[in-house]
Amino acid sequence: MLRVVQSFALMFFIAVLVACGSGGGGTTANTPSNSGSASSGSASNSSGATPATIAAAITALDTTLPADPSLTLPAVCATLQATLMQSAFSSPTSTDPSIDANPINSNPDTAAIQNALNACTAGQAVKLVTNGALNAFLTGPLTLPSGVTLWVDSGVTLYASRNAADYDSGSAGFCGGAYKSGVSPPPSGSGGCKALIAVPAGATNSGVIGLGAIDGRGGSVLTGGPVLTINSTPFPTAGKMTWWDVAMLSKLTPTALSQNCPVLLDLTKGGSNFTMWGIALLNSPHFHVKMDSYNGFTAWGVQVLSPTLAYADNNYACTATGHTIRPTGPASGSPATSPSTCFTPDDIKNTDGIDPGGSNNVTIAYSYISDGDDNVAITASNSNSCVTLNPNNSFCSSTNTKIAHNHFYYGHGMSVGSGTEGGVSGLQVWDLSIDGKGSSNGAGLRIKSSATEGGSVSATYTKVCIQNEKQPIVIDPNYSSTGGSSLFPDYHDISFVGIHAVTLAGAKYPNSTNWNNVIDGYNASFMVKNLILDNVYFDTSVKGDPAWGNSAHPGVGYVSAAPNYANIVIGSGSTNFAIPTNGASVTVTGTTGTATAGNAVDCTSAFPAFSSVNPLAPI
Repeated sequence: MLRVVQSFALMFFIAVLVACGSGGGGTTANTPSNSGSASSGSASNSSGATPATIAAAITALDTTLPADPSLTLPAVCATLQATLMQSAFSSPTSTDPSIDANPINSNPDTAAIQNALNACTAGQAVKLVTNGALNAFLTGPLTLPSGVTLWVDSGVTLYASRNAADYDSGSAGFCGGAYKSGVSPPPSGSGGCKALIAVPAGATNSGVIGLGAIDGRGGSVLTGGPVLTINSTPFPTAGKMTWWDVAMLSKLTPTALSQNCPVLLDLTKGGSNFTMWGIALLNSPHFHVKMDSYNGFTAWGVQVLSPTLAYADNNYACTATGHTIRPTGPASGSPATSPSTCFTPDDIKNTDGIDPGGSNNVTIAYSYISDGDDNVAITASNSNSCVTLNPNNSFCSSTNTKIAHNHFYYGHGMSVGSGTEGGVSGLQVWDLSIDGKGSSNGAGLRIKSSATEGGSVSATYTKVCIQNEKQPIVIDPNYSSTGGSSLFPDYHDISFVGIHAVTLAGAKYPNSTNWNNVIDGYNASFMVKNLILDNVYFDTSVKGDPAWGNSAHPGVGYVSAAPNYANIVIGSGSTNFAIPTNGASVTVTGTTGTATAGNAVDCTSAFPAFSSVNPLAPI
């Protein structure tokens, strides 16, 4: 009952804040203005999104967070002492250490860890600890039983096997390979691989905690794996490619291969009340955390970091002697003849941070995430073991997701989609910083879908600082070039409150001259409805006024470099830039261009270096 009362109070508070900021309430965006100009409508109420009201909104939102998991850590059922040294995993090199060069030695600790997990009573934890100078474990795939927690203690690293054969999910030996679409059976993504840590269907109250690290070793040379046929030429992956090299084949070759690399933590079978606390997830070959159909998930104080300094230079320069990025071939359709030895986040495909799919009551808080794909992606495209089923189709809905007090770095931003068939609602993002480092593949706040995987999406973003991102805001219903269907993107009631895009020193890659935002609905029937911009301020001293772009697959009737099919409401906190109204079916209610630097969200301390919390971070 307390949670219900808190939620109602929060919704009321946010509704009041937005109503004050919109100069007429949430429904005004659905009403076309008389002139269609950015100056039409009224926003005379000045009590909207000011620093004071934004701070009050954050305080109210914080009352809905669950308790810090460190306050109630589980009892320990078994303590396992480390058997190896972390230094052995970088000798002679991190990419190809001698400790497990022979695949016979690929996972010496698997049995001991799995046996301890299996023997543990629900509600307790298996704890991995140091043993004098020994501070590492080496394992293959593990299954985390229902109710059991894996606790990786401070100073300990659990390393993953780099022998693809250890992860093979069947007899065909697909794991560690990249295959053309249509192979029978058709592996894709991680379909041919077991996860490093898998949680069975229906598990409840399991977790992965501790101040140690789990390292997927995505940049390490494979010691086992299939022989691929690429451009009619047999090619062994073992000794020739890393997990990330395999993944890049799917991106760079004209044959559109699909990689098979293991997920670090697999929660896709459905369950409830999974907890992550303190743990550092490093160098995943594929997704770091992939989740579907969970009712209750908390990630608190978690670090997701790929690549680490084991596979990169400081600031991801990758210019040191002997370092090579994709040494030969993939861009021209041929596999590399030797493994890459240095990686940037842009070279590690599909290494998403945390991706909750079709799940309810999800919290990601006080965490640091830097990777090669979406930092966080909220989806609703799964259809098994649904917590909440969309009544209009067979897909699971995503509801009540809280993204609070986090720091994102390299990656594709705070994303929704691309699959949103079941509908995404109750998404609250607050006190977020995103420092994209100027990556050409980066994005800030992004909602993406297409005509074959669309659904209802609503969300509120409150107090977000964005730095070195070419595209701070992206709303894209044409993320992929697909034909029409009944699953159209339906974006509505989306609020951006207290958003500040800044340009400070430190970008790794050059940006274009201007910001470039995308705000598009699908068509006149599926417009972006009631999109609220309240105190949205973009620094202009370096980058100039925002430019406007469109999807790479623009819809029918789109006007380029302008919002399309959108009803936009300007709150009394306003914006410091104009919004073009020459796009297809665009209305803007409220006055733009009056936001001031004094009222903008303060971002001067919003972007801590990742290395300030993890010495393995190149940034």
